[in-house]
Amino acid sequence: MVLINNKTHLRYAFFALFTMATIFQTELKELLPDTPSNLKRIFVAAIGVGFWVGIGAVFSHLVDLILWRGVIFKRTGVQVPKLISDLTGVAIWLTTILVMIAFVFNGSFTGIVATSSVAMAVLGFAVKSLIADLFSGFAISLEHPFDIGDWIELESEAEVGQVKEITWRATRFITQSNVTIVIPNSKLAESTFKIYSRPSPEFRQKIFVTLDYNVTGYQAERILMSAVQQVEEVAKVKTPKVRIDSFNERGVVWELKYWLPDYGRLEPLRYAVMRKILRNLHFAGLSVPAIRIEQQQHHKVDHNPFEEDDALHHFIRRIPLFASLSLEDCNELAGQMHLEIYPTSRVITRQGEEGSSLFVIKEGLLNVQVMDQSGTQTIVGHLVPGDFFGENSALTGTPRAATVVAAVDSLVFKLERVTLQSLVSRRPEVARILSDFLAKRQMQTQQQLDIVGHTAKQVEELQLSLSSQIMKRILNLFNLSGEK
Repeated sequence: MVLINNKTHLRYAFFALFTMATIFQTELKELLPDTPSNLKRIFVAAIGVGFWVGIGAVFSHLVDLILWRGVIFKRTGVQVPKLISDLTGVAIWLTTILVMIAFVFNGSFTGIVATSSVAMAVLGFAVKSLIADLFSGFAISLEHPFDIGDWIELESEAEVGQVKEITWRATRFITQSNVTIVIPNSKLAESTFKIYSRPSPEFRQKIFVTLDYNVTGYQAERILMSAVQQVEEVAKVKTPKVRIDSFNERGVVWELKYWLPDYGRLEPLRYAVMRKILRNLHFAGLSVPAIRIEQQQHHKVDHNPFEEDDALHHFIRRIPLFASLSLEDCNELAGQMHLEIYPTSRVITRQGEEGSSLFVIKEGLLNVQVMDQSGTQTIVGHLVPGDFFGENSALTGTPRAATVVAAVDSLVFKLERVTLQSLVSRRPEVARILSDFLAKRQMQTQQQLDIVGHTAKQVEELQLSLSSQIMKRILNLFNLSGEK
């Protein structure tokens, strides 16, 4: 800022000095009585040149200060592009030079203009492409179809780039692959392009997923909608939409429409959403179907009643709480688990209430809410397919630690305490497996253990102690204290 002020002071001081010299040039010539006439003419011409140069400098600065950075900026709130201010400065200086030649060197103003016009015509024909780029750049700066930082896709380039600079001759873009594209302004002015940053930075993206004809519309919506809701940066923009795009030999083609906050986040957020879709399909026991080959069947194939049970067994084995149980134990749990549907906004558990059920999410998305001292519910986390909750209440009898609400339509397996009690009663060693897992999870999620400063042996001893306390609560709740 000091440098700008110094330049401004120098510009005005220069103008004031030569203005005074012009006013008193007669008196100044009298101070040089013995100077040859040629030198006097050079002296007078130098004063005139300095005077007009000062006028041009001051006028150019005033236009920039009052018009561009003053009136225009206050009315539009947008800084005038550098190209426009530079062109204005060139026009002012060309006019100043023409006037200076006419008045200082006694040239014919009309002749100068005519000669300049012929010279400009010859020069313009020689550099017509450069002039086309120049005026196209001026038109782009004046019309202002996009700003620095906007994401634009040109039909001719078939690639999206972010505008980094608009110069007199060309516009520079940088793609997401960090490749610079320089396009002449004349070509840009004639091109059709998409602006992803207008009218707002948010824009809609699509993902197409093919699912089997056996997948219902409700199930497809749960899988796709919850995938978007699990990516927080995408979920908070706008509500996604799911619809059927078409049918083909593989199945139903579903279209997921979701919104992104900015084009620059397209690749990482699209990848995140697709990963969540894949995860949801995994826990739902679904896969993208292959191309179907029709064959003639001359005999009836009976439905295998064990296929669904096998899928449920595999699902249970993927739940961390039950991963260490035997196949027989998992089979027993699978026979007692009940699948329930919770529509959007339905409360599944409420903070502070008693509960005797354990829940495992199969499809959908759940919000975990905690009430503060003022009674306000705050979302502190999300539960996705494969997650479970309510284990402390079901196994130890403690009240619900949080309120869990369905963020989208969700399918949740429900397992009652009596089933776990029957399993632990028949096989007491299961209590140790469950208590070890709960102790490990409690130490991690609730940060009850400060590992720093503890040896590995001390950490192991603390975890064993916590596991023993939890197991005692499990056995007491199940009235099995005397059996251990």
